[in-house]
Amino acid sequence: VGKLPQHDVSRPHRLDAAYERRIEAMEFALEHDDSLQMRTLREADVVIVGVSRVSKTPTTLYLGSRGVKAANVSIAPQTGFPPELMRISKKKVVALTTQPKKLQYVRAERATSMGLSGTSYDDLRSITRELMTAEEEYRRRGFTVIDITDMTIEQTAAQILEKLRVRPR
Repeated sequence: VGKLPQHDVSRPHRLDAAYERRIEAMEFALEHDDSLQMRTLREADVVIVGVSRVSKTPTTLYLGSRGVKAANVSIAPQTGFPPELMRISKKKVVALTTQPKKLQYVRAERATSMGLSGTSYDDLRSITRELMTAEEEYRRRGFTVIDITDMTIEQTAAQILEKLRVRPR
């Protein structure tokens, strides 16, 4: 009463334990993006696997912003599945997939921007084979599979949390 408010720029951004967990999870996501830091993959709450351009990175970062330690691992015909995935509980792993035509569109845009169009990377037949082979392997390994064709990043993340029964910290 009768006092002026103190100018405290940190007031709207209190650094509590939940905030610290979100920052830690975001750092984890960045450190474990695109098959990086495979030796500490076991520390993840969620491991997202998938072929190129199925929104692994944005989904991982979104989960990190929610306090979930998420990593993502790229699967490619040239490299296959990294052996480190065998050391992770399949209860933590989710595989993202999409419809071939949607992936072809996304990859064609990417290839054009990089000057690589007209390769097997954006060829519909190659993409169809790549997705079929990857999906067969996901099922063989017992991974949860989510088709992200018409889903937003937030919807994909919600599906991951629901299917793997993970709660943001």
